[in-house]
Amino acid sequence: MSSSKCPPKVIWAQTAAKVLVTVCLEDCKDPTVNVEEKKLFFSGVGGKEKSEYEVTMELFDEVVPEETTKLFLDRVIEITLQKKDVNKGYWTRLIQDKKRQHWLSLDFLKWRGESDEDSEADLDVNLDGLAGCRGCRKISLRGLFRIL
Repeated sequence: MSSSKCPPKVIWAQTAAKVLVTVCLEDCKDPTVNVEEKKLFFSGVGGKEKSEYEVTMELFDEVVPEETTKLFLDRVIEITLQKKDVNKGYWTRLIQDKKRQHWLSLDFLKWRGESDEDSEADLDVNLDGLAGCRGCRKISLRGLFRIL
């Protein structure tokens, strides 16, 4: 990580096969995202003060850079990384460094642990009985949180 630029707030989650990284930076101009097998780099200018942000993350395990997807939104940059070896299971952390980083935290709205893989049906809610909810049938809580 560069000493002259601050790291942006980063939240992350994972599934068995993917790592979901969200860089929280409003109105980001000229964002740069580079992904290597064991490294994720981000830089951009944004926030209320239009400050420069930059972070290099040494990833916990290898990913497939060619299968990375990036979504640039008004408030966040969403990066989806494909795990190279999905048979290794869930990562215990996003980066190699075991030391807690103030700018890095879990994305609890997207988080799926190993025990959650089999209980996805538990997240479905039947909305048929709600008054004033025309056309509502069934929605997952994950989908509801994404809408909010």
